[in-house]
This record gives sequence, C-alpha cells and structure tokens, in this order.
Amino acid sequence: MKNLVVIISHCNSDPKLEALRNLISKIKQKDLDVMVVTHIPLPKDIQDSVEYMVYDKSNPMLYWPEYGNMCWLSPQEGIKMLNVIPEHGWTVYNQIINAGNLGMGLSYTHFTFVNYDTIITEEMFETIKNPGDFVVSEQIIGEGGVVQRIPTLWFNIFSKENLKKLLSL
Repeated sequence: MKNLVVIISHCNSDPKLEALRNLISKIKQKDLDVMVVTHIPLPKDIQDSVEYMVYDKSNPMLYWPEYGNMCWLSPQEGIKMLNVIPEHGWTVYNQIINAGNLGMGLSYTHFTFVNYDTIITEEMFETIKNPGDFVVSEQIIGEGGVVQRIPTLWFNIFSKENLKKLLSL
C-alpha cells in the first residue's frame, strides 16, 4: 500500500505558511510522500519540500442560487432575507478534483486529504500508514442529548478506486 498525503491549502499569511511548513515537516518525518494543492503561489522552500505541487490560480466563487449565505432579521417578526453573499466554498472541492486528477496517473493506492492547519495525531498517522478504502472525518455536534455526526473535509482517505468514483461525480 502506498498512500499520498494531499494537503489542501489557502496560505495567504505568514502564520498559515508556517502551519503548512510544520505539517509538511511532520508528515515527511513519517516517511510519507506529500502533494500540496493551492490557488495562491507558495514560496520555493515549500515547493522544494514536497513530491508534488498543484497550483491553479483560480479561486472559484459560488453565487446565488448555487450558494448563498443568508442573513435573517428577527424570526419572531417573520423571516426576511437581508443579503446573499458570494462564497469560496467550491474551492476545496476544486482542489480535490485537481489533486485527484493528477493522482490517478501516479502509483499510489490511497490518497489522504488534509487541510494545511490540521494537527495530525499518532492515531491519524497509523490510519494513514494502514488506510481503509474510505475514511471520512466527522464533527460531532449536539445539545440536549441530540447528537449529529457531520462529515468534514479535515481528514479523509480514499483508495484510488474510490477517488476515481468520486471524481466521476
């Protein structure tokens, strides 16, 4: 099994660049290959520290009706939309598509997707080293005994076969 760690990034500040450098270093210490995906140019030292770099300067925006961030005025008086603003939420999916398309031509059996600011634990490294074919991180939220599990994009692993299926969607 050969697993490529793909780092999704939006590093437009020095603290974010430092978080990315630290994550790359931690992953490389575990003898894992790294791909960084970005739509912002990254410094040469970061480019030189990874096996693959995908740069796509597009940072697609979604507009109403595909996406809207709605703000509401007092629900007690009746719901009134104040505004709908554009959103960069598609960018992360665009980065996964770009990384996945490149990855299909590489000799990896699995692909681990993480955000640049993810803190990877030893347990997560064990999962990377011994991946399942479909691993999805989740956020657990809830109040009053009601718990919801919401899938996240913080840490996910796909076999090459499952990534191919995902890309076709």
